[in-house]
Amino acid sequence: MTKTNTKITGGEAVYRVLQANGIGSVFGLLGGSMLELSDAVYQGGGIGYVGARDERAAGHMADAWARMTGKPGVVLGAQAGPGVVNIVTAVAEAQLAYSPLVVIAGAISRCDQAKDTFQEVDQVALFAPISKRSVMVMVTDPARLAPMLEDAIRLANSGRRGPVVLHVPRDLFAAGVPAIDPKPVNIARPGPVAPDDISAIATLLATAQRPVIFAGGGLKWGKGRGALTALAETLEVPVVASTGHADVMVVLGARLGFNSTFHSNDYVGADTRIAHVDIDGSAVGRWLKSAPHCPKTQSSPWTPANPACRRPTGWRIISR
Repeated sequence: MTKTNTKITGGEAVYRVLQANGIGSVFGLLGGSMLELSDAVYQGGGIGYVGARDERAAGHMADAWARMTGKPGVVLGAQAGPGVVNIVTAVAEAQLAYSPLVVIAGAISRCDQAKDTFQEVDQVALFAPISKRSVMVMVTDPARLAPMLEDAIRLANSGRRGPVVLHVPRDLFAAGVPAIDPKPVNIARPGPVAPDDISAIATLLATAQRPVIFAGGGLKWGKGRGALTALAETLEVPVVASTGHADVMVVLGARLGFNSTFHSNDYVGADTRIAHVDIDGSAVGRWLKSAPHCPKTQSSPWTPANPACRRPTGWRIISR
């Protein structure tokens, strides 16, 4: 996701993330908790808005859209409190059916929470037992709203699919954030590593100058230490337990979270190419991510058959 010095609203940023991920329609009932998002949908024209008589019906529509298209169905709970509460039945149904429903739920502004504000209910706790994740976007930096929506899309579609509820305070939709040009969220492909992926990783290692293998707890519990030792000794590639300035990093059974990367290019180089394999599909590429990038001589995006087209930041094989 690239940023510029131009400012847009949080609502516009949400619209751009949805459009980048091929969301052709959203479903909901108009309300006062996300007017900037409604404006962005109307003005942008790239996403159809399907209005419903109540939020429960909108949730079922979005669920059906997800099952038919294979993409996350998005429902807008545009009124904090009772409007969002109305979506409970649809979320429960999506959870039982393993349907990738993403609920963008309006919430009370951050400064007014826990003050017995008008129509304030504990929405996060209400949805927690019937969803893969129910989370309040309580961030100090409004620019974090777009990445958190991307994370919700990734989680809803990873592993056993299911609904994710993102509760967004009213003021974050109105806040000014740097303009973004988001790319589609990469979803890890489930199952054994495909032969094409193995070939692509081999090509990546063969062209590396400073490769490392970053092995995490998943490899240990998967009893893969013998295979790892053989691989490292054959290729003479060091095995590490923390990140560094390698040009190629093969990550096996590790999350690449804050404790290992500090989410900073001081610890993982901006040009590091990463092949990421993990049993948890939602962990693959969650923090280190980029748009596909090709040298000027290439015109097509990266595929296993086209390894010369690489990802300079957060490159990864989408498999586990």
